[in-house]
Amino acid sequence: MSRQVKPVHWSSPKYVLLLFLVCCWPVIWSSSGGAATISKQLSPNPEDLTTVRQRRTVVKRCDATQRSEYGGFGSQFQNIIQAAVYAEWHKKHFCVNPLTAVDHNYDNRDTFLREVNAIATLDLPRLPPQLYYCLFVQSCPTIDVTLEFIENKKRWFDEFIEEKEHADFAKQHLRKIGKDLKKSLATVPGKYAAVHVRRLNSLDYRPGFDQRILDSRTYCQAMRQVEAEHPGIRFVVHSQGTFEDFDIFSSEPRISLHLNKTLNSTFVEMVSADVLLVSHSSLSYSAGLLSQGEIWGPDSFWHSFPYYWKTFESKKMIELGEPCLLPISR
Repeated sequence: MSRQVKPVHWSSPKYVLLLFLVCCWPVIWSSSGGAATISKQLSPNPEDLTTVRQRRTVVKRCDATQRSEYGGFGSQFQNIIQAAVYAEWHKKHFCVNPLTAVDHNYDNRDTFLREVNAIATLDLPRLPPQLYYCLFVQSCPTIDVTLEFIENKKRWFDEFIEEKEHADFAKQHLRKIGKDLKKSLATVPGKYAAVHVRRLNSLDYRPGFDQRILDSRTYCQAMRQVEAEHPGIRFVVHSQGTFEDFDIFSSEPRISLHLNKTLNSTFVEMVSADVLLVSHSSLSYSAGLLSQGEIWGPDSFWHSFPYYWKTFESKKMIELGEPCLLPISR
């Protein structure tokens, strides 16, 4: 789907506002929660991932951008990166349409949109401000542009990566984004396995959604498999809630709990992990697509996994009363 805009003269007074926006865009976008291009503190918690390096991408051409969606960051970011792969496969120059609304801002932080856009637009060109204005704010007959809005390509991507050649193409493109994300933002030091434990939240209102939530003992079973292949690895569990809700993990010294951390911290730590255990979640699924590490996903999932991912049984779990990890052999 393309939008055609016919050119007219720039001299018309009604375009003074547009010129003002172009000149002042960095200030306007940053203060409104858009994708910041300056190094800035993103989170009130000093122990969290906070800083994005200064980055300005010169955009000479934009052929396509993603059609905006509603929902959480994981689903929207999945839409972005898979639209980018689609554009790359069809030899189109892709530019990100910045996110303007994202669910799950539980703390109502003013910095939330800036945080997620810092991730979403880090290594992908952004729509130039004047083009964004003309497309989404006010029609501009002064700009002659043909831009394709790429509709949701999640199902297309599922079928695309079923072929090894295509999966390798997507891997090369997406891992470059993940690599730049890892280089730009601080992560957990040392070798570790990130475990995303998805829990129900206030927006999980769809019938049967609770069936997607895996038991903690299922994660423990999968963690034992990972530890058998990576002796001595330590685990970092990412989730939301109180420590009392995760006592099966908190009693084990080889497991660290990262609860209720900022989204940019959680996501980048998952992307940067040496091993990632994906839950029934678009957030960790998207992180897995960017990761250069070893990925384990549940054998029941609504999207396709690349051939190089490993799986664990979503119905298999340790016995009640057993510790999460097996004792270390002496």
